[in-house]
Amino acid sequence: AITGMAQDNKVGEVSQNQSQIMGAIDKLVSFEKPESQDVLRNLMIMTAHMENSMGGDSSAYGRGYTNSFMSIDNNAFENMFNPKGRVNEEGRWEAGLSPSQEKWQVRYGELGLPTEKSAILALLKSDNPLAAVTVARHAYANVEDPLPTSSDPRVLYDYYKKLYNRGGMGEHGDDKENYERFLAGYNKYIKQQ
Repeated sequence: AITGMAQDNKVGEVSQNQSQIMGAIDKLVSFEKPESQDVLRNLMIMTAHMENSMGGDSSAYGRGYTNSFMSIDNNAFENMFNPKGRVNEEGRWEAGLSPSQEKWQVRYGELGLPTEKSAILALLKSDNPLAAVTVARHAYANVEDPLPTSSDPRVLYDYYKKLYNRGGMGEHGDDKENYERFLAGYNKYIKQQ
C-alpha cells in the first residue's frame, strides 16, 4: 500500500509540474506575435521535454549546477543579464543594457516577473515555472538565428540542438538517440493536438 501511495504521489507531482509548465508556456507565448505563437509554443514544449521530461524528471528540480529545471547554465544566464552596452545617438559606445536587454526587461515585467538579475536568478533557483520558461525563451532570443517558421520535428530538433543545448546532448546519448527521444515527446505532446 505504501508503494502505491508513493507512486500516486509521483504521478500527481508529474501531472502538477506538467500543468505548471504548460500554463507558463501558454502565458509566455500569448505575448508573442500571433504568426509565431504556434511554432514557439511547440519549440518551448519540446525544450521542456528534452530538459526535464515535461516535469517528469525529478532530478531536474533543485539542481545546484544549473538554474532551474530548464537547465539554464550560468554562462547563458550571465550572457542574457549582464549589461552589453549600446551605441548612443551620437554613434558612441555607452555602458548599460542593450536594446534587446531592455526589450526583455519589459517582457519580464509584462509577465509579472521581476526585471532584476538577482531576483530572476532566485526564481530560477526555486524552479519557478514562469521564470524558467521565460528565461529559456530569452535564451533563444539571445542569438541571431530567427525562430523556425515550421513545427516540423526535424526543424525544431535542429534549432533546439544548435541554439539551446549545444554542449549537453552528448552526455545523454548520441544524436540518433536524442532525436528519437525528441520524436517520442513530439508525438506525445504536439502530434496529438
